[in-house]
Amino acid sequence: MSEVEAFVLAGGRGLRLGELTQERQKCLLPIDGKPVLGHILDTLVDAFGSVNLRIGVAYRAEDVKAYVDANKPTQISVEYVPHPLGVDVWDAFISMEKVMRGDFVCTPGDIIVAPEAYTKVYELFLKCDAEVTLALSSDVAVVDTHGVGKLRNLDLVEYSCPPPETLDLDHLRDTTIYASDKRMFALLNRFPLPGLGLCPIFEKFLEHRIPVQGVRYESPWIHIGYPEDLEKSLAIFQNVSSERQGL
Repeated sequence: MSEVEAFVLAGGRGLRLGELTQERQKCLLPIDGKPVLGHILDTLVDAFGSVNLRIGVAYRAEDVKAYVDANKPTQISVEYVPHPLGVDVWDAFISMEKVMRGDFVCTPGDIIVAPEAYTKVYELFLKCDAEVTLALSSDVAVVDTHGVGKLRNLDLVEYSCPPPETLDLDHLRDTTIYASDKRMFALLNRFPLPGLGLCPIFEKFLEHRIPVQGVRYESPWIHIGYPEDLEKSLAIFQNVSSERQGL
């Protein structure tokens, strides 16, 4: 596979993490001795081999740059994209438009997945007619802050953010890992939702019959949203790591 365009949003303050992020960017919090962002870089290489990566930075941007410059795999080329401190995920996402050229994969800087989450969502986008594709996890216990959706075959037919209090057996959790191209930015500008995050945009897409497709992600994943997520993440990471290594 030729070099893949990707971007990581790694500028958030991580207020829900409290004291843990007073002196450290949340994407640099360690899991199994390596920052979350380091695991993301490794997994992107495992997924695609060669990656042209843009990293959105804001809070403690210099710390993020210093870590990546010193530790990035040689298969990754990096460009940093600053955005103002305190902006919402929607605004941070929009700020990436000026540097993305073709098809891309995007991921938050606080989620660790197995490579298949990236490869499956990207490969689906390349072969389908949807405006955007997303990876939806069958593990709905992870991340109560993300939306949930339902797939019929590959088509996204239902999406709720915030999620309903009671989930059906066929609800899937949005991992917030997406693939798209310039059309994604055009749609975000068409349906602006600043201050609400990115997930609610999929409700707008379905309302306006904009085609969205998704893949089921069945492997373990980690989201660092609250302090307790760090405490429980190590056991989960062992399973994610095994998936990455194909064991």
